[in-house]
Amino acid sequence: MLVTTLVRSAAGELIPGLSARDFRLTDNGLEQKVTLEGVERQPVALLVLMQTGGAASRPFENYRNISTMLDYMAG
Repeated sequence: MLVTTLVRSAAGELIPGLSARDFRLTDNGLEQKVTLEGVERQPVALLVLMQTGGAASRPFENYRNISTMLDYMAG
């Protein structure tokens, strides 16, 4: 299983120099072995799912600038 991870500080800065020992990964409560692969960019698929029925459309206005929010999150 590949788990792509980007770690930022509370201030939003990337945290360099992390090793596999700095992470703990569990699957259904069972700890898994963590190895560190080369630091290379991998493509990421993103799905934004929105409910549209009934009153669900009211908060759509909040997503007007979703591209800016996604750009920030993707780094």
